[in-house]
Amino acid sequence: MKLFFIRMREWFAAAPERFKRSGVPYLRRNLCRRQFLIYAAVMLVLSAVSFPDEFVEFNSASMLPWHKIAGLFLELRFVAPVVLQFTLLLLIYALAQFIPGKGRAVFLSLFLTGVALYTLGNAYMVIRYSCPAPEMVIIINSADAQEVREYFSSLFLNNKLFLFSSILFFLLLPVMAAWFFIRTKSPERPAVFAGSIAAAALLAHLLLPVDFPFMFWRHIQAVDFLHRLGEKDFYLEHAAKMVAAPDLPEGSENALKNRTAVAGIVILGESDHRGSHSLYGYEKTTDFEMSKYRSKPGFFIFKDVISATSSTQHSIYFMFSDARIAAKERPGKFAVCEWFQAAGASVLWYSNQRAHGAWASMAALIFARADELKFFADGTKNTYDRIALLPPVLKRYQELKQKQEPVLFGVHIMGSHYEQQFRIDPQWREQNQAKLQGLDIYDQTVVYTDDFLAEVTAEVESSAQPAFMLYIADHSELLHSDRSLRTPEAVYYEIPVFLYCNAAYRQAFPEVIAALKRACEKPYQSDLTIYLLARLMNMPEKLIPAQADILSGAYRPVPRWIGFGEVVYPEKSTVGR
Repeated sequence: MKLFFIRMREWFAAAPERFKRSGVPYLRRNLCRRQFLIYAAVMLVLSAVSFPDEFVEFNSASMLPWHKIAGLFLELRFVAPVVLQFTLLLLIYALAQFIPGKGRAVFLSLFLTGVALYTLGNAYMVIRYSCPAPEMVIIINSADAQEVREYFSSLFLNNKLFLFSSILFFLLLPVMAAWFFIRTKSPERPAVFAGSIAAAALLAHLLLPVDFPFMFWRHIQAVDFLHRLGEKDFYLEHAAKMVAAPDLPEGSENALKNRTAVAGIVILGESDHRGSHSLYGYEKTTDFEMSKYRSKPGFFIFKDVISATSSTQHSIYFMFSDARIAAKERPGKFAVCEWFQAAGASVLWYSNQRAHGAWASMAALIFARADELKFFADGTKNTYDRIALLPPVLKRYQELKQKQEPVLFGVHIMGSHYEQQFRIDPQWREQNQAKLQGLDIYDQTVVYTDDFLAEVTAEVESSAQPAFMLYIADHSELLHSDRSLRTPEAVYYEIPVFLYCNAAYRQAFPEVIAALKRACEKPYQSDLTIYLLARLMNMPEKLIPAQADILSGAYRPVPRWIGFGEVVYPEKSTVGR
């Protein structure tokens, strides 16, 4: 090792003179060859397509005209990193010229193959899955054993393995260079070693928190984790401001004092399409348990509700704050937690999804100041809702309703999240084979969620305190083909919404029950959820904008926007598949 550093020092000391005497003429001869021109052309193309996150603006199912896509190349934010990256790739080529003989051709062939695989793979993942390839390593590093198992299963099933093969190639480059340095006597060995290290550094962003505008670099800090979903700083920054300095409606302080206390529980579903629910007319039976409440008073099915967005984190921002998807340029002023707490209610959030740090999960951020904030997904429970989440939820809710105090209990399930084969625990599956007969894997997760909802609803039904259970999904089923985050396809937004109000609630608030009967048929979007929860929790009506309150006579349906406020949702529903 000592000899290695001595030789490296000697080489670098003499490098300027050697390069001037022989290196410059050597490079001049080689860079004029046809091989270089082909390499440069290929690398320029790869550099241009290595930033497909710039293309998330368009829907992969119905792409923009080519002239509009070409226009993106003319934007400075796009050109600058492409030029910088192209320069880096040319530098690596120049260093590779010092490899003697056939070794140079082998090195360049392997390098070009690795760059091409990774670049095209990254473009494929962003355009199709809204998930840049570098984020895969972040996901794995941030996840537990169960999520890693799910992710690698998805990897093999969706032809993404070539991405990891290219990563492996880059990581092996320094090893190859070290071997060449030790086994040969070429005076250019240090240049070969340095060139290989530079090539391997293209993937250093996978492990290091650096901010560099080349092909694969990401500003990898917790706040940027949501970039894999196409998240923009707008939502995270303003969510943080809402929590830190909420601008509450005037009169919110102690607004629930001396008013009938309600114990509400809102269950946030995951990737749930209402077209897979028999309560919405699906020909297969999936709502075995909740269907039993259909004939009971106090049970309501909202027939025409769509989600605010087609991703979980974005939907949480709009559902649990006063932000509106149709006016996304206006940030939300307050979130549900601080508003309800100021009014005098306790707020809890139990989640079977992962926190990934308070700055990287919208739920962890929005509910950062909740009276209780717990995340139960740890891998040992296999993210099964009935095993990991249901027992603590039932136990805690039993304690809360006995206090006869206002409380909003938020419960976030894994539901039908991709991949669905990991959502049903084996024991329950074995015991409920009759229910699952003839259903595909997605519909089976709907049945599993139905059982979860039924047990929570039964607890609400038995409460002597006025109580309700609201089930609303974050977004609809995610079909993993031709989907981008801004998709205007309605199927990704149509969600089920069930509400059950127990006998004590119906007796205490007959006017709310009457309003609910009228509201069930009205068009609705989940970015108004915070106001529905406020009415159900017995918040004074003067604090709730009447035009945004579906239980108010002043509520009027407005155009509902999908694709992040870029397309109006069509009036004709796609339910029924």
